[in-house]
Amino acid sequence: LVVFGQCCQMKNRLKCTELTIKNKFILVKEGCIATFFFAYIFTTKIILSSEKIDQLRKREALTELCAKMITSSSIDYLISIAPDSYDENLDKLVHQDKTFIEVCNHMRLVQEEFDQEIGDIYIVIEKNGGAQILADGNIKNCTFGEILDYSAWPIMRQAFAEKSNKSELEFYWDKDLNKWSTSTYSVIKDEDGNFKALVGVDFFMENWNVFKIKYLFYSIVMSLSIMLVGFFVPLLSFGFVKIIFFP
Repeated sequence: LVVFGQCCQMKNRLKCTELTIKNKFILVKEGCIATFFFAYIFTTKIILSSEKIDQLRKREALTELCAKMITSSSIDYLISIAPDSYDENLDKLVHQDKTFIEVCNHMRLVQEEFDQEIGDIYIVIEKNGGAQILADGNIKNCTFGEILDYSAWPIMRQAFAEKSNKSELEFYWDKDLNKWSTSTYSVIKDEDGNFKALVGVDFFMENWNVFKIKYLFYSIVMSLSIMLVGFFVPLLSFGFVKIIFFP
């Protein structure tokens, strides 16, 4: 009976040991899964967000540069000859105007320098419930005095309302152009700091999805690395894995 009792006790101890080992492995597994998802979310947010912010700052800096290239006197002149509604005859005359050509050429030079990134550069003012075109980097396609319905461009309306620089944070698929695009607006002011007009720059990106996938891949790699560390540390602490240093 004593021997039988001792055998039962040893059997129970083995079961308890087996359960303890199993529980530790379950704990390690669940910890690894939780660590991976936490690390993935954390690294994705940091890497992708920081890259988006860097690109946004570059777009804003370029748009501000375009605004500084245009003198307030040139804008005052274009505003003074702008019609209340589009006039085709006036449009043809303005295309031969020295000031108009000079302003358009300033924007054209920037557009050509960043041809792969910039789709269009233009100057607009708010008039009759819309955005009136004063100049365009693509002078041949510029319709001087045309008033556009800007209801589909909330960021432009916001820039006009607040008289401040505004930018879209994300790229959006443009069905008409068949490209990913985003817009940034910078104000043109006179010497006294009074608001005059907006410079708008449309930026294109051929492979916005590829850009996001690339940084998501980086996040997965970093998350797997963190998960592996989180996997082996508990194994070392529980004694399942030992590191032996050879002399």
